[in-house]
Amino acid sequence: MKLYEPAMRHLIDNYIRAEDSEVISHLDDISLIDLVESKGAAAEDDLPPATKRKRENVAEAIENNVRKLIIEETPVNPRFYEKMSELLKNVRVTDGPGA
Repeated sequence: MKLYEPAMRHLIDNYIRAEDSEVISHLDDISLIDLVESKGAAAEDDLPPATKRKRENVAEAIENNVRKLIIEETPVNPRFYEKMSELLKNVRVTDGPGA
């Protein structure tokens, strides 16, 4: 691969560009779960515009954050978080498309 490295570097430098990053949310050190807990329904106002447009996106973001919390906290209280995981699965099944 060393033989091709200068040519690959030339191609990357000349033909691949990226725009500057853009901050889409200022959640900083607070998780989405903490945000929802502290602000209730008004937490939706702090979400990026693209996320707010579709309720499914908001639901998916909340689900992913709850799942992350369950994974992180399971060692602390396994029985409680296993039950929470089961409840999350049941909510997803009953509230999913076509329900």
